[in-house]
Amino acid sequence: MRKKLIEELNDYFKNEVEFFSFIEKEPLIQNLKRDSFQNIDKKRVLTHRKILLQNNRPNDLHAVLVNKPLWSDKNFILENKIYDFSQILTLREDNYKPQIISSSAVLFCKETQELILHRRAKDVATYPDRLHILGGAYIPTDSGNSKKNELFKTVVREIYEESNLHISQTDKPYIVVTKELSTGFIQFCFLGLQVSKESLIDIKSSWEGDVQKVAFKELPTLLKSKDFVPSGKANILTWLKTQAEDLNLKFDNLCATELYNEILHN
Repeated sequence: MRKKLIEELNDYFKNEVEFFSFIEKEPLIQNLKRDSFQNIDKKRVLTHRKILLQNNRPNDLHAVLVNKPLWSDKNFILENKIYDFSQILTLREDNYKPQIISSSAVLFCKETQELILHRRAKDVATYPDRLHILGGAYIPTDSGNSKKNELFKTVVREIYEESNLHISQTDKPYIVVTKELSTGFIQFCFLGLQVSKESLIDIKSSWEGDVQKVAFKELPTLLKSKDFVPSGKANILTWLKTQAEDLNLKFDNLCATELYNEILHN
């Protein structure tokens, strides 16, 4: 069933998102030692660092995939090299698409019948002013093997940074692994994290964009628009097909599978 689903989604999101696999547990992350970055223009790197500092923006470390794993292997390893964001920006100027390891989640509140989404700021590096799910890049601490649950810790951190919401859910849903073809991001998306109605009172936006609550009944119309970042739309559709159906959720009188089929086949 999942193999067929991956084929179906790859066909629909051709040239935008590539689906690799569904996984039940996080892979081991191995961060290789940083090299001298001889192929990166150091002058432009320094310029980007200066601009980030002037704009009070972070220059976080990023883990960039260097060896393609066997995605179907239950125990694959992510081998990465560590770059800071100024180096990533310089690589992008040279038309390179660093395969940055990132983590995201389809976040929803069953009590209010809403998805919690993110309107990206107009000055962010990729997909400005577009609607997306919450998440961001995994930040490596040093070389060597990672600790457990690094990707889940990443999405919990990113959700808090982007929305001020705390995730207390301990049981982790399935993860879908994809690649955003326009940017190179390797995305690990947790298919369905729930927040309570009470916690929504604490929502705050950040410099990265505005938090946007979308009622389930509005989702059919929104999914047909061009407002979404393609990978955000892809992960929501995957959630509809794999997880939302079991929760008996309704989307403007459509069940989750009916909405999925309407978007993909009409």
